[in-house]
Amino acid sequence: RAMLYFYTMYNNAANENFWDIQKETFLKWHYQDPVDQKEYDRTWAIAARQKDKANPFVLDSTLARRMWFNGGEPIDTNVVDDSSLVFINEFDYDQPGTDTLEFIELVGKKGMSLSRYKIELFNGSTGTIYRTIDLTGQTISTSGADSLDFFVVGSPKVANVDYSPASMESNGIQNGAPDGIRLLRDDIVVDEIAYEGAIAEFTVGSAISVSEDGSSPNQSIGRNNEKFDMILSDQNEEFAIGDPSPGEINTSHGQDYLAVGIEYEKTITPEEYQLSLFPNPFNNELTIQIPVANNGNTKVSIYNIQGRMVDNYNLGNINIGLYNFHWNAQKFSSGLYIIRVDNVNTRYINKALLIK
Repeated sequence: RAMLYFYTMYNNAANENFWDIQKETFLKWHYQDPVDQKEYDRTWAIAARQKDKANPFVLDSTLARRMWFNGGEPIDTNVVDDSSLVFINEFDYDQPGTDTLEFIELVGKKGMSLSRYKIELFNGSTGTIYRTIDLTGQTISTSGADSLDFFVVGSPKVANVDYSPASMESNGIQNGAPDGIRLLRDDIVVDEIAYEGAIAEFTVGSAISVSEDGSSPNQSIGRNNEKFDMILSDQNEEFAIGDPSPGEINTSHGQDYLAVGIEYEKTITPEEYQLSLFPNPFNNELTIQIPVANNGNTKVSIYNIQGRMVDNYNLGNINIGLYNFHWNAQKFSSGLYIIRVDNVNTRYINKALLIK
């Protein structure tokens, strides 16, 4: 990421031939080694001596591909398309007494192989991975309804469990604050859930404020049918406490169907969002091009990387079509911002990098 930054900022002094030879290797390394808390802290420590200018390739993992590989996909593992979509649907990390019923429920296409996937369990307090579950050789069942089905990883005592690694027999998932579950495909993060608090490194999925209380009756945390997005402060729209339902629809959590693939896939590849931002990175003013799908009220909300809303605008009733909104960020500091637009029952999300 230092090399990506150097070539971007000092292009005139860089060796272009060297860049052309090495850039795909740099991009592959960039995705195989996700930013952790140590690197995130380091780049802001360096920024303190650089007029608060942090390395943008650390702050936004999609920036490298968007800047230097526009219009092409040199690495086929960069994009998780709908045909290979898998997401975290429910989990149970704390039971009354001994934790012997822990599980993580995934949802994906019927019959698809999970050999390119793995689960990482993350300690949010120390910023470290404490357990990795490799899903090589595992396959999603074909018994479910519609085109999606469940895959349950957990204790052998869990109902409908599909895979029981030894590490999950007892106390397999931590219940500290915060902790997290991360799902990766070819070492690229495709979904991640931080529970009992936010984790700075988690930007693809959600942080949820709801937590299990470890008392009887047992509880789990599962997706409901509200909108899915990556805004940390919207966590309770996405997940709820309910009765454990491994391998089944999360009825008590407010879920009654699994047709969420297309909506969720848009949170994985920001460059494919219909919400266009330019220029990006930007300096002070950002143009947000909104594809208004419905006649009606439209709102723009701006969040910082910690998930706190820092600015918002009610645009009122707008007619169907493209609408350009200009956000003046002169009073805000450099960094990554998440742009959310709500238009009646449609939501668009993308990320923009402010560099001053």
